[in-house]
Amino acid sequence: MDLSIVIPIRNEAAAIEALQGSLVEVLSQLNLSSEVILCDDDSTDGSNYLIRTACKEDSRFRLHSMSKHSGQMATLTEGLMIAQGSLLMTLDADLQIHPREIPRFVEKIKSGCDFVNGHRTSRAKRSRPRKLASRLTARYLDLLSGQSHVDWGCGMTAFTRECWGRALETINGKTLTKFDLIASAKCVGCVDVVEEARQTGSSKYMPLQGCKTLIWYACRATSSRLRKVFKKPA
Repeated sequence: MDLSIVIPIRNEAAAIEALQGSLVEVLSQLNLSSEVILCDDDSTDGSNYLIRTACKEDSRFRLHSMSKHSGQMATLTEGLMIAQGSLLMTLDADLQIHPREIPRFVEKIKSGCDFVNGHRTSRAKRSRPRKLASRLTARYLDLLSGQSHVDWGCGMTAFTRECWGRALETINGKTLTKFDLIASAKCVGCVDVVEEARQTGSSKYMPLQGCKTLIWYACRATSSRLRKVFKKPA
């Protein structure tokens, strides 16, 4: 398997049909064997049924259902654990960053990078508390990672199986974060993308929940950094 695309889904029934159509169109342009793993994070709006329908219509689509609502990062981690591709990608289901960008990420990996992150050159409107929390957390993560101005909130990423394997060794059974992947990468690349306004539904991250998520993310990254610094020599 050449390419696995892992997509966490939580109550995105209004977007799934368009997401499926967009992915089918993009994958038809790539000369790669591929799979799309749609990870349902215990949706309550009929998303699971629509995902099952998509899987019946196209054998490249696979459903992974979480046993309970677990959050975006935990859902992504489980999806990546069952992915079979030598190249792995993550993508949000809301279509704010369109799947048409996928080939550019693939080409960046082929150029020699083992982790490629999307960088949003324009962004949809967000609440002030979420915007402030995002900026503060991003600067903190920049300092920890040694990377300059990484777009930590962009959901579209690509990385090699080798990079994923190294990150997996560091998380010790915990939930994966982008920080773990970047810390495990030998060459980090970037692709500029445009974040469009939502066409369907609404954000699943309310201001308070979003701030809590960013704080958790920063704490996990700090823990990962400390484990690396204080790792005992072999």
